Amino acid sequence: MGLVETPVRSAEKSGTTSGMRPSFGGVTETASRPQMQQATAIVGVGVQTRPKMPEVAQRGHANADLQRRRESALLMMQLNEKRRRDQQMGYYEAHRRREPGLESLRFQALSGANVQTRMEALEGLVALQPHAAVTYSTLQSVLEERQEAPELRVKALELLAAYPPPLEEDRLMELMIASAWDKEITVRKAATRALAAHPDPRSLGPLMGLLGTKDPELRQLAERSLSKIAADLGPPPERIDGDT
Repeated sequence: MGLVETPVRSAEKSGTTSGMRPSFGGVTETASRPQMQQATAIVGVGVQTRPKMPEVAQRGHANADLQRRRESALLMMQLNEKRRRDQQMGYYEAHRRREPGLESLRFQALSGANVQTRMEALEGLVALQPHAAVTYSTLQSVLEERQEAPELRVKALELLAAYPPPLEEDRLMELMIASAWDKEITVRKAATRALAAHPDPRSLGPLMGLLGTKDPELRQLAERSLSKIAADLGPPPERIDGDT
């Protein structure tokens, strides 16, 4: 009784063993397994490659642009930091090379409490840095003061007389020549001695004017200074026809 198979079961069994699959509508499907695998692979490749490529390329371009911006910003930060360090090192170097105490001595020489303090500060300034710009400017400021402290002007002229000729600052030479006509006779005497130490043709006229002074010491100083300057400068050039 149980060994007899119906035609339907026999057909289903034979269809299963031969590769045929029943469809949902009752119709058998005859596609073989290799064909189905090939079709699945083709569909899978199409699904994977079609929508992804443009998005990946655009994202990679954006990342590269962002990386370049970061590198540029980092480079600018490094350059600014280097510039700041260079400026700071230049500032420290300038202050390191500045002679300590010169500015304070200049202040004391020009605005000290009394004349003696100013004279000592001026002498110390010349002793420390005789050819510094701050020293020259301080001596110039002292000689330009015509209304007070003649002792300080005398001190400045005495210090300038010890400088080796010629003076580096022409303005100081002009002030020394002008000091020969100072209202204080002590300043005129100091200027006459200083001019003898720095022979200059421009000082001949003022010194010759001092030969008519009533003070015998000043007249003697003027004569000595003129003789020394003439000897240092040498004889005048020979006269050429047409010269006046």
